[in-house]
Amino acid sequence: MTRDGDGSHLLRVLGVMFGVAVVIGGTIGQGVLRTPGLVADGIRSPAIIVGLWIVVGVIAAVDAMSTVELASSIRKTGGPYAFATRAFGPVVGLGVGITDWLGNMAGIAFIAVVFGEYMHRLGLATVVPLGVLAPLIIAAVGVTHLLGTRASGWSQEIGSAIKALIFIALVVVLLLAPRAAPVATLTSGGMTAGLTLSGIVVALRAIVGTYTGWNGAAYFCEEVRDPRRDIARATFSGIALVTVIYVLVNVALLRVMTPAEMAGSNLVAADAAARVFGPAADTVVTAISLISLITIINAMMMVFPRVLFAVARDAKVAGLSHVAANGTPRAALFATIAAA
Repeated sequence: MTRDGDGSHLLRVLGVMFGVAVVIGGTIGQGVLRTPGLVADGIRSPAIIVGLWIVVGVIAAVDAMSTVELASSIRKTGGPYAFATRAFGPVVGLGVGITDWLGNMAGIAFIAVVFGEYMHRLGLATVVPLGVLAPLIIAAVGVTHLLGTRASGWSQEIGSAIKALIFIALVVVLLLAPRAAPVATLTSGGMTAGLTLSGIVVALRAIVGTYTGWNGAAYFCEEVRDPRRDIARATFSGIALVTVIYVLVNVALLRVMTPAEMAGSNLVAADAAARVFGPAADTVVTAISLISLITIINAMMMVFPRVLFAVARDAKVAGLSHVAANGTPRAALFATIAAA
């Protein structure tokens, strides 16, 4: 792609597959391994449980319609920052952009700490203190993005594909496992399993949290080849795939565990896997969690330097608004690594 000489323009080299990958990679995490227990705590009907996961997927798609329209119309990097700036002016836009960036620095840090804990749980890098390991993880992922936009995009596509395949493999293994024994009276903690409004609300809130990240493609409007079509295709395809994976995971879990058993579990996937893998279940689920978390960190380390870059470019902060020849906003990337 042709670049302007001032080095302030991103490269339009990303396609639909990248957009789908950033949606999947930034959305599917440990939540789907834990949340089914919270859902089953208030909902004891397998059909309703699965139905709620589908409903929230549809809600996410409806919610995405406005974001996709804004992204394909405004076509500027930065996601909500670009939208707020266009709608409400630079002051409000600046507040949205800085809040989005700073808030997600805490998110990256939290995920890196959890990733480090899981590495120790697997017996990896145990001699490295967690306070050192977590920053090293952030730095290692961030530095890989110095290779350029194309390389960053490929890393997300590969990571998200591996993640999707691993979850599909888990689903297949659980579906082939012995069916859960029927339970005549589904109760938990002495309470009857009647369907209540509060139970549905709590379940929906828990499920909605697992869909967070569906708007990832909207941050790359200046780097997607055809934002008028590709942002919509990537976002809706990504949401559809995430929904399918979530539904299949829940169907598989419900095959080996009853809703009552799921309700008493803090990590349903581990309990279900224990019936298939035995003592190795903890290792299997921890490994799946590691892969899920690293793709989220990778997506966030690609998204949020763009937010900082967009804010700096509009504020005419020269140092943070420079783009390398390979498309990476390096100064914004280093600032993001340091902040996280």
